[in-house]
Amino acid sequence: MQFIKHLHKYGDYIKVPLFSIMSVIPFAFLFEESNVFWLIYLSVFLCVVFRKNLFKDSFVIISFLIGLVVSYIHWSQISQIDLLFFGRVLLFLLMGLCACKIDKERAFVICFIDFVIVLVAGALTYKFWYAIYLLVFLFSIIYLCMEIQYLEYKDQIKQKTRVNYSIKLAGFLIVCGFILFFSFPRGAFGKVPNELGLSVSGFSEEMSYQEMTKLLQSQKVVMRVFSKNPAGYYQGIILDHFDGKSWTNTFSKTARTYNSSLSSFRLPFAEQSKDMVSYEFKVLPTREKTIFLPPFARSIKIEPSSIRMDKLGNIKRVNTHTKSLIYEVESENVKETLSLLNIEKEIPKKIKKTYLQLPNISDKVKKLADHLTQDKENNFEKTQAIMNFFQRSFVYSLSSVHPGNPIENFLLTNRKGHCQYFAGAMVVLLRLNNIPARVVNGYNQGTYNAYGDYFTIRQSDAHAWVEVYADGRWIIVDPTPPEMPGWKAWEMASDMMDEFSKILEVFDSSWQTYILYFSQIDQSMFIQRIKNFFTNLPFIGLVILIVSIASLTYLFRYYFLSFRWRRRYKNKYFKKLDDWFLKMEYPRAINVGLLEHIEGSNFTKEQIEVLLKLQKSFYARSFSKNKNEFNKKEFKDLFDQLNNRTQ
Repeated sequence: MQFIKHLHKYGDYIKVPLFSIMSVIPFAFLFEESNVFWLIYLSVFLCVVFRKNLFKDSFVIISFLIGLVVSYIHWSQISQIDLLFFGRVLLFLLMGLCACKIDKERAFVICFIDFVIVLVAGALTYKFWYAIYLLVFLFSIIYLCMEIQYLEYKDQIKQKTRVNYSIKLAGFLIVCGFILFFSFPRGAFGKVPNELGLSVSGFSEEMSYQEMTKLLQSQKVVMRVFSKNPAGYYQGIILDHFDGKSWTNTFSKTARTYNSSLSSFRLPFAEQSKDMVSYEFKVLPTREKTIFLPPFARSIKIEPSSIRMDKLGNIKRVNTHTKSLIYEVESENVKETLSLLNIEKEIPKKIKKTYLQLPNISDKVKKLADHLTQDKENNFEKTQAIMNFFQRSFVYSLSSVHPGNPIENFLLTNRKGHCQYFAGAMVVLLRLNNIPARVVNGYNQGTYNAYGDYFTIRQSDAHAWVEVYADGRWIIVDPTPPEMPGWKAWEMASDMMDEFSKILEVFDSSWQTYILYFSQIDQSMFIQRIKNFFTNLPFIGLVILIVSIASLTYLFRYYFLSFRWRRRYKNKYFKKLDDWFLKMEYPRAINVGLLEHIEGSNFTKEQIEVLLKLQKSFYARSFSKNKNEFNKKEFKDLFDQLNNRTQ
């Protein structure tokens, strides 16, 4: 194709702009990046690279200035991440450099920018695929830099040799990198935001139906929960007040900071119980401060030991952390369900005042609430009737639209919606029947990953449900019906993909735990384990240490020696003769023939006589039609004579 021929304008540096396109791939897959931006950017980049003529050097400055403007707009309007701003500026600078004439010095500058862009993308992603990409990229950039450095010898150096050297050097850098990574003191450089830090939202003090729709369409991992008896729901934010259009938390200003010098916080909202369930939460880095809890949580153990809690029981961290948050929760294993509503007890006035609140409700909705619960004798039957109404007459949908009053429109007109519509509408109907209820936003239990023995909770697992007050407790009621089953053949394929994604997710988890979010605390624990091992088993530890040092020394020595050029011999006796020359401190150069080397030597007459016989034997062996004319015994006898005369 004609535009492919335009690449020849780069001369010997044709691979440099093509490699730069590869270096920006990780950036394109970041969560923060939009498809529109990358469609425009890559289109312009390709037009610049494949155009007929090169730009003048002034285009670099123009591209850089455009990058500053675009990066600032993105930083101020979309995501205020300094690292992302820096990376975006480099993208435009890279495009400018690739549009102009490339010489040796500029080629190395472009390669350096490529490397920095990949590192920036690595700090903004948390997927294991980046580790695989980094290995390929590291090998590729080493190969390209070697080719640029020794461009004048490109015809003399075989491609296989360059590949071997690139693999060796990449392997050496990876090993050294891991050693430095685990041993070098860790500090603030690990505290950078990642893509999940921008994506976890929807747990503010107000329920947004549009934002929940975005969450439910995302497959980003939020957290992993380890428990032998997992809960079906994990509370995020409790909402008590309805103004006709949205639900809010009116007790957010009552939040107080609690600090604990003990191992865990005792929560005031659950009773003592002997039957307890333990949970370990590993929440990926996020700007969201919400602490997620299972039902009937009694205590929480978290570091740093400081939390904020309001009167509804919503718990948040005091500070935002850009590393994984790990905390443990103990919860009561409560077996009771809605049957607690059968217990007739006087409801406290505070509960009634807060959880029976309603704005002006239309007569049609009131009639619906009365109709659903007519002839029902107690709160249990009323709650069941309302829940059956949603299960029977409504459809789960992420694409429904409810203009005006969303709850009334959902109940009376368009009976399609996601979980927040179901939860909000049910609370309205319950409160109209004098049953205290509230909306809770959080996550369901997620998907069990047998390969890692934990539950993976994604943004698509975000959920809203109802809690009904009964006998001094808040009981979970979920009116949202299940999604309609799909086509069986598609479900089988989907199941296979799910299993594969679980395996990949385990790799993601390991990458995040041991590499990406390997903190100073993790490093200290790692070092402490090594110290404990040497303390408990000093003799075995000493042996392992000696063997390890010896092995590393040998490997490093072998690694550097592997870069030395070596002659390849078809005849082992020829190599033996060259080794004899080296022993005699008269090595043969690569461009000197055997006869020339012998004639220019200062060996004794007897030695030269034997060497000339060997030379004739070698040449006869190499060029004679009768290969059996000279046998191994003759070579051996001549070498014996040479060694005897040397002595």
